[in-house]
Amino acid sequence: MRIVAALLVILRTLDRIPGFSQQNIEGGMPVKGSDMNVSIGREKRSDAAESPLYVSERKAYLQTDHAYHLPCAVIRPDESVSIVFWFKGESLDAALRTLILRQSYPNDGLNFAEDDRYQISTSYGIIIDPVNSNDTDWYWCKTVRKSTNQIVEDYLDVTVLDTTFPRESESTASNVTTLQSHEGDNIVKCPVLAEAPAMTDITLYWSVYNDTTKNHDIIFAMFSGGERLTFHNYEEVGSNGLAVDEFERREERYCCHVFEKSMDLRTGCVRVTWLAEAKQQYPSISGCESTDQKRCDLTLTLERDCARYDCSIRDVYPQPALNWSLVNCEEDGTPTFVQTESSTYFSSGQSYDVTSRLYIVEAVFKGECEFSCSAYGDAINGQTSKSDVYITRDDSVATTSASPVTPSNQADCDCKWTMVIFLTFIMAFLIHLLIFWFILIFPRNRRFIKTHIDDLATFPCQRKGEEVTDLEMANTKQDTCADSDENVLSAKLDSMSSTEDNTEAQTEISPMLTKETEERGVSDGAEEGPLCLVIRGDSDILITDSKNKWRPMGEFVTQSALDDNNGSGFQAIKDVVCAQDGGLFVIDAQGLHRFNSDYTHRFIDLYQSFSDEGYCSVTYHTANRLLFGLSRGKLVDYDIHNRQTTNFGSVTRVRHTDVQLSDMSVDSLGFVFAGDRNGKAVSMFDNGGGCLTRMEIGMEPAFLHAHARHESQSLFVSSGVAVKKYNIVKSSTNSKILPQIRFTIDADLLGVENFHSGYVTVQENKLFVVNHLEVGECLQILELDAGKGTQEHSIIVETLGLRGVKFIDRDRMVVYTDDSVYLFERSINSE
Repeated sequence: MRIVAALLVILRTLDRIPGFSQQNIEGGMPVKGSDMNVSIGREKRSDAAESPLYVSERKAYLQTDHAYHLPCAVIRPDESVSIVFWFKGESLDAALRTLILRQSYPNDGLNFAEDDRYQISTSYGIIIDPVNSNDTDWYWCKTVRKSTNQIVEDYLDVTVLDTTFPRESESTASNVTTLQSHEGDNIVKCPVLAEAPAMTDITLYWSVYNDTTKNHDIIFAMFSGGERLTFHNYEEVGSNGLAVDEFERREERYCCHVFEKSMDLRTGCVRVTWLAEAKQQYPSISGCESTDQKRCDLTLTLERDCARYDCSIRDVYPQPALNWSLVNCEEDGTPTFVQTESSTYFSSGQSYDVTSRLYIVEAVFKGECEFSCSAYGDAINGQTSKSDVYITRDDSVATTSASPVTPSNQADCDCKWTMVIFLTFIMAFLIHLLIFWFILIFPRNRRFIKTHIDDLATFPCQRKGEEVTDLEMANTKQDTCADSDENVLSAKLDSMSSTEDNTEAQTEISPMLTKETEERGVSDGAEEGPLCLVIRGDSDILITDSKNKWRPMGEFVTQSALDDNNGSGFQAIKDVVCAQDGGLFVIDAQGLHRFNSDYTHRFIDLYQSFSDEGYCSVTYHTANRLLFGLSRGKLVDYDIHNRQTTNFGSVTRVRHTDVQLSDMSVDSLGFVFAGDRNGKAVSMFDNGGGCLTRMEIGMEPAFLHAHARHESQSLFVSSGVAVKKYNIVKSSTNSKILPQIRFTIDADLLGVENFHSGYVTVQENKLFVVNHLEVGECLQILELDAGKGTQEHSIIVETLGLRGVKFIDRDRMVVYTDDSVYLFERSINSE
């Protein structure tokens, strides 16, 4: 009975295959493939087919354009079977898989191969010849054993390697080393492969981390059969070395991946710093005749009471430290001196010029004093080097030294007054800061501000360099970013971004203080204030869109950066999170910046709550709350007002893998989805933190977006190489995450060679997918129909230091770099 039931399932499966009908099953020949073709292909291809590159027992890699033999793991040696099926599909539900190969013993006339690249082997495995990039999937072998009539099946998770190596390999690296190498010494050694290994059945890959695409680009491969893949600028040295003819960056990360028979993948990585060592033996001192000498003799005449000397190191990497010190003086008196240090980075040579400037403020000494300028760092020969300067105080008005050298730039050096002015400025700034803090702290002053808030002046919108008359001031007094008249604001933005006036301009579009700011609480007054949306004439951001026009709405600038025409107030931006109410959260090295939908700004010291461990991912949860994912799968809810964290839930690990949270998303119904990169699974939680279900999706859920519309829930998952849509099916007893669509990206519409999917979001009925291009400082945004999966058009965003984009809604896009966040709006009349 079990065999009959199994055959009925198989027959129903065959009915769904194009070209098969009941007539075929009753005795007609199948349309695709025959037993003879399968046999001939098997004999021809089995000799050339390679074994998979095993990462683990159920996971393997295949290289494009090679022939591979995938074994059927459920068939024991010397065991006889009556029929073998091979399926493709990442679902545990057999009905959702695709039959690609069928072979019966003896031949019943129904043998089938979906593609002529598929052949059955003598050991019941499947041969794929050749492998292409679309073959990444789960491969299921299903058979009926003759001895027991038992139906058994198992799968192999296959990833096809093309030009990149999966990022998961570095996270499992068993050996990570650090190497500082001179430009002439360009050999990198594999830390997990011996100098002289037995090279039988060893496959070796070398990859280098790409900062732009966040992938590991394959740069060399040696297969067990002796074939090699080589790339420009790289070649093998010995059995475990790689010669780098030309590096891309001074800081690079190389990984070697070793596949050996009967062993799992071994990965070792080397973090390389390509040094640019100082060509000069000693630091150069200004005013010295020789540019490469350890001792320098200088004379300071009597009429001078101060002097300046520059000590410099040029064309080095990494940046060294320079430090002046007073060694001793021959006679009584000690000069008073200060020093400053500056550096310049040259992107063309990826090197630094560093200068340390010595100011002798009061030259109250006689005879000779010795100063030393020391250079420290990896780019310095011997890690340290120093030059000694002997300064002689000449008692006569004229210089009497045999070969005196006057220090550079002494003519304009008045160090005493310079220091006085500098210290006066610092004191005035500190006094003003103290007064401002005093005003905000005491309740009486707060009540005064609240009472007279309407009488306080606001900043009008003014072009840089223009004078504002009294009449213009009266007309523009009420025209601030708090103004609800969108037409007035839109007109200003159009005038600022018009092509008729392309000069640098700046507009401040928010008051310094509003009643709404006071109602949110003045207790955080030192950290809370308005956000100014600054319009600059040239934002250096290029957006190419054939269908729409994206108008720059401005750059987000914190209160501390209002007076800086170039600065934004952000430092090393880590994450940008869009809120469902139209607001924005920016997390940088300082903490959390919250921007409401009305563009008011509040700063929160986020890292006080995460002092023990950093977070892995973050998403918007509910109003005034963010959800953070911590290590080992822990989810915590962060209350922005109270600055408190509470436990929300926890992601359980898949089998023996450790949880590595990749991304999280919350839909409009409050359901939370969390991705586990190592387990290749997605967990679903209710709004209280209870885990409803978990599904192994067979690919890394690098980016997630949960979308709910009319009680219909969907989950969009981006893995870096593919984008899939899953439906959420809930019942009174359980919930399921079921695959629905794997989006096919049209190469012709894509316009580029490779597809590296990143951030995904759904706005209305449109799916936006970020494609990380191999060209630096540039990315592509694909717009697709979220229901049908059809590709509509693409947008190209380009700027220096580009980190990513986020969508507040369909018509508002945020573009951010390492230290800047910009807002763009789709023109209403562009579609």
